[in-house]
Amino acid sequence: LCDELGRDLPELDSFILPGGSRVCAEIHLARAVCRRAERSLVELRDEQAALNVPVLNEAVLRYVNRLSDALFIAARWALAAEGKTAPLWQPAGKRNQSQLFFRLFFLFREKRVNGIKQFLVIDGLC
Repeated sequence: LCDELGRDLPELDSFILPGGSRVCAEIHLARAVCRRAERSLVELRDEQAALNVPVLNEAVLRYVNRLSDALFIAARWALAAEGKTAPLWQPAGKRNQSQLFFRLFFLFREKRVNGIKQFLVIDGLC
């Protein structure tokens, strides 16, 4: 699936931001949930290893990781199918106000207080 969907997509030479269309944004949101599940599974695996109780099958981690990859490619494919391009990440000094707002909103939604403080300092907003 990943190879088939990604075959006609252009090579990435920059990080891309979630969004560009509603469908793409929703796929990126699904990917974020998948990545969160992966982090939880890694934490569970590490806790089990510390207790010397290996229960989690490593194939589950590989599957969830590959699912995340598939969702990333599907989001890029969906955007291309709509004839749109992905919003690219810009270094702090080159961002416009809507990109700054988007990043701040994302950090706020994820309740990443330290990230919000760091963002504000790095971008010179405080």
